[in-house]
Amino acid sequence: MNQQSIQQSLAKQKKYQEAHEIQQICLDLEAKEREKYMQEPSKKIIAAEGKLIQKQQNEMNALKKKLEANLNERLKLRETEHNKLLQRYQNVKKEIENQQNLERVKFEKAFQNQN
Repeated sequence: MNQQSIQQSLAKQKKYQEAHEIQQICLDLEAKEREKYMQEPSKKIIAAEGKLIQKQQNEMNALKKKLEANLNERLKLRETEHNKLLQRYQNVKKEIENQQNLERVKFEKAFQNQN
């Protein structure tokens, strides 16, 4: 602002060369201020983008942990079910073996009584 008034007073005094130099200085300052003004929003955008990326990364990590926990839980349930089935199989097998032994003993007694 001050330099613009200096430029106008020089122009009134017909010192056009000096007024032109002051005008160039004013234009350069305005360009620098405009560039600075334009960079501030882009810095804010870059910062906001960084925050968003970090937030998404945190969410991704949380989802990965949750997925891994669910997978581990399913594996444990599967192992538990497998162990139950295996125990059931062994119990049934033992029961069948016991029945067969009883029948064999009865058959042997019956066979010995016939002789």
